[in-house]
Amino acid sequence: MFGDLDSTPKYKTTNFGKIATFVGGGTPSKEHPEYFGGEIPWISTPCLGKYFIDKNDAKDFLTEDGLKNSSTHLIPSRSIMIGTRVGVGKCSINLCPMCTNQDIVSLTKIDPASFDLLFVKYCVEMITSHLKGIQHGSTIQGVTISDIKKAKIALVHW
Repeated sequence: MFGDLDSTPKYKTTNFGKIATFVGGGTPSKEHPEYFGGEIPWISTPCLGKYFIDKNDAKDFLTEDGLKNSSTHLIPSRSIMIGTRVGVGKCSINLCPMCTNQDIVSLTKIDPASFDLLFVKYCVEMITSHLKGIQHGSTIQGVTISDIKKAKIALVHW
């Protein structure tokens, strides 16, 4: 849509890292079945890809103990969730608070007066081939939060 933002001076740009707070996910220990079966939606990358996701798309549900005793976080609604390992670049906007596994990073606190969430989702999808091209890792390849933060997004005023 905007061409190569690195070489096209037609649009002002910024980095994704400057428009949102980035929050990673995690998986509670499966050795503690009491961490699962609660009310908190928990998703993994197969759940991503649609414009919007909600509790009906959840892979599983966590208990409060599962949330407290793992590295996952409760992501506020209207955040953008992006696959970083399996399903690199797949993304969705969550319509309810939910947790994610470690293969997802969430862009939270995006200013709705400055950026439309569907526009940001589209821009993430536009950099997916770039992200796939820079995957690294010895066992499971993926991208880091830093890789996504450095990617550019056009500043378009409506």
